[in-house]
This record gives sequence, C-alpha cells and structure tokens, in this order.
Amino acid sequence: MLTIGLSAPTAQEPDDLARLLPQQSVGPMNISMEDGRVDEVLALMAEIGGFEVYFTLDVAEWPPISVEFDQVEYESILRALLTEPGVRYRVVDDDALLVSHS
Repeated sequence: MLTIGLSAPTAQEPDDLARLLPQQSVGPMNISMEDGRVDEVLALMAEIGGFEVYFTLDVAEWPPISVEFDQVEYESILRALLTEPGVRYRVVDDDALLVSHS
C-alpha cells in the first residue's frame, strides 16, 4: 500500500539533483509504504517532480522496501529513496534519472 499526502510549499535548497527538482516546491509530504517496490514510488516522485525516470530491466527482481515519511520535504524523500541499499542512480540530461540496482 502506498499513501502520499502533500502540504503547503516551502523553500528548496539547490543540490546535485537540482536539475530534477520541481521549479516550485511541493512542500512537506507524507509517504507510507510497506513491502513496496522502489520503482513505483520513484515513478510517482518523478511524476510530481516533472522529470522522467528510467529503470534497468531487472527492476522486478529488486527487493521490496518499507518507508515512512511524515511531513518530509520532497527533496529529502527523493534522496532517501535513491540511497536505499543497492540503488544506484545517474542524472541524464536535465530532465531524466536512470536508476539501477547493484
């Protein structure tokens, strides 16, 4: 089960993923997922952020993850998902993310 809630926007700080972050902040978010697929939640984050995300062909074999974010900024959630054990990523162009599993 995946649950996402959005709150009022707040300011974002630029970083190495700045090219993929939304131009306007989406504010703190609530995400709760138990034994879910990281590709599904990353695809949702990409949709919210307005960028494309691509996964390697072995995506169905990735282990399930469980996450709980309560009033956490979009950028922090994206970073946390991209640093899950075994997840590797690379920003390609200004609007795409390539995600693989090691």
